[in-house]
Amino acid sequence: MSHDPISRLGDVRHRPKDRCRRRADGRVHDACDSRIIRDMSHSAQPQPTVALSEDGLEQAGMGVAVGDYDLDGNLDIFKTNFADDTNVLYRNDGKGNFDDFTIRSGIGVETRYVGWGTGMVDLDNDGHPDLFVATGSVYPEVEKKVPAYPFRTPRLVFRNLGEGRFEELIEEAGSGVSDTHASRGCAFGDFDNDGDIDVLVMNMNEPPSLLRNDAQIRHKSPHAQ
Repeated sequence: MSHDPISRLGDVRHRPKDRCRRRADGRVHDACDSRIIRDMSHSAQPQPTVALSEDGLEQAGMGVAVGDYDLDGNLDIFKTNFADDTNVLYRNDGKGNFDDFTIRSGIGVETRYVGWGTGMVDLDNDGHPDLFVATGSVYPEVEKKVPAYPFRTPRLVFRNLGEGRFEELIEEAGSGVSDTHASRGCAFGDFDNDGDIDVLVMNMNEPPSLLRNDAQIRHKSPHAQ
């Protein structure tokens, strides 16, 4: 950073190291509150911000993407979470305050998978940033006991419909999305220079997946192979 040291990044109060892993009842938890560290180098007073779900609950955040999904000029935040919980979309009001728009945006329909790496990128070239999520469970042995929690799961695409709404695409987005893997991280770029954004996904115990996007023209649904 070109600014003065981290002491100027704001008032982030320290908590015990196991704050997000163990509570007073002695049980282990994976969820904790999310935090934004704001650069206070040009502000007189620190203003720490804390992000919880719309219900005020802590969540097990896994991956994060930043972009202006509603094209209002402010950077919003999308965060992936553990299974049996929604991924979360936080809308920036332009003053550094973030409101949970998960349900209102239509993203709250999906709770089945553990989300990891993610990106807020325009996959169908319509000018509206879409959402991509790499998924996969943590423990392969769980599937044998509880089939509802498979180790390998599909990737997710949420297409931005405009006006703050998304629709989920899995099979509609092609085999590169619907095929199941235990995926973790992902990166985005146009590797074949054909004018659309492709996706590289890292997988557990297998080679990475390079997903070629075929949405070369505007307003065409993303289709990954």
